Amino acid sequence: ATLTALNLNACQAVGDPAVSAAVRNCPALESLSLYWDVRVTDAALDSIASAHCASRLRTLNLSGCKKVTDRGVRAVADACGAITALDLTRNPNVSAAGLRAVVDGMPYLEDLRLYACPGLRSFAPLADLSRLAVLDLCGAQHLCDAELAAAVAANPGLVTLNCTWCVQLTDEAAIAIGESCHELRSLSLHGILGITPRALDALVAGPGDVLEEFDVNGCS
Repeated sequence: ATLTALNLNACQAVGDPAVSAAVRNCPALESLSLYWDVRVTDAALDSIASAHCASRLRTLNLSGCKKVTDRGVRAVADACGAITALDLTRNPNVSAAGLRAVVDGMPYLEDLRLYACPGLRSFAPLADLSRLAVLDLCGAQHLCDAELAAAVAANPGLVTLNCTWCVQLTDEAAIAIGESCHELRSLSLHGILGITPRALDALVAGPGDVLEEFDVNGCS
């Protein structure tokens, strides 16, 4: 088949056998979206990793695939090194080990979404990526200033950064963003009590001229 993009979003009846059949019969696949396919497990990711399309995949959406674990993520990361956009939103069983595998196996990532991943307690691996334009860390309650500072320093081309409810962050994180991200168009620091008006000065001095969306609702 010549199919290059397959969207199976919210197909709740879709499980591992269906995903396996799809990737087996679509060797030209470059984009696969499995958003909220809650029956999908690591077995489906094993099928993706062993399929002919693995090296061709550029976009993979696993948002809401709650049964996926580090093992499945590692299998995909090892086999799908050309991926530039990965969505792991609401994957509670993905930990820092899974993130490490993603960073090591997908060096061309430009869009990484880790929204509401409570299993992530360390974000240090992000500093080993360098091409990110979009980074979604909403709800990363264990993210600290030093980890975010290292991530933004390594990815100065960031255009969109979502740090909503990253409650451990302080003005030091905002200062780091201002110093590193001069191309930032959208920034959310929503709900972070550790952010004060001091942070605004740093951001005005940094990406202030190009920033189009800035959310500090609920900050101090």
